[in-house]
Amino acid sequence: GGVEATAAAAVLHHHQHYDGSGFPSSPVKNGDEPRNAGQRIHVFARILAIADLYDRLTIGPGAQRRPNVEILHLMRTQYASWLDPEIVKVLPSVIPPFPPGVRVMLSDGSEAVTVGLRPDRPYHPQVKRIESREPLQLSANTLDLTLEKGLQIQSVGGINIAGMIPLPTPLPVKKAQAGRSLASVSA
Repeated sequence: GGVEATAAAAVLHHHQHYDGSGFPSSPVKNGDEPRNAGQRIHVFARILAIADLYDRLTIGPGAQRRPNVEILHLMRTQYASWLDPEIVKVLPSVIPPFPPGVRVMLSDGSEAVTVGLRPDRPYHPQVKRIESREPLQLSANTLDLTLEKGLQIQSVGGINIAGMIPLPTPLPVKKAQAGRSLASVSA
């Protein structure tokens, strides 16, 4: 009554899960499994469901704020069946796992601060090593973790993030390139 239809659908269905669970329950047609339930949920409701879950996951044990990388990991693993996989895939580009200003421990034992982002590689930000804590002094050199072989973020806020960074998806190979590669191998 007076609420725009798209807004009403988003509010009504944002507690429905992509896998068909949640509420209100998805209508099942002809006794069919609700495996396509996610596509029947309005896209705005799917986005709202992800925002709602993200908000709920920000506070962890002991009422401490979880780092973004941990929240994104939980959403990608523990709650994956609830969420639209296409939206989850782009989420780290919108909510950076390591926002600028976050202190991190690198795999070489040095501390650093994130200073830049790469939307195409959100789990590999640009950092500057901490040279002095009091007062805080950062190195003049910026390290791009997409280019630094063997150097990666090990922990954030004392939380070990091993296993929380997804493996990079391989770039698609064009058919013409694939044909040349196979031809050169057989030659």
